[in-house]
Amino acid sequence: MAPNTDSYIRALIVTLKSPSGGKNTAQISTITGISPRTIDAIYGRACQRSFEPNLPTIKLLLEHLEDASRTRLPRKQEAIHEAAIKKVRRD
Repeated sequence: MAPNTDSYIRALIVTLKSPSGGKNTAQISTITGISPRTIDAIYGRACQRSFEPNLPTIKLLLEHLEDASRTRLPRKQEAIHEAAIKKVRRD
């Protein structure tokens, strides 16, 4: 995701793209300066997280907009650190 898409920008995108917002991806891209692909990804992710775009009132929760968790590869040093602790530990 682009670094300039904080939760406020994502809320704007989801609101504008919902049926009650009435804007298409190209119009939102012009307004926000964010690529159409990113706009579609943000809206799709919100819908996957149970955002209901067809309700009469927009109910947009923070859980619809938050960042996806990032997987973290373990550092090589962690294995060396754990091995050193096992040697030193007196259980």
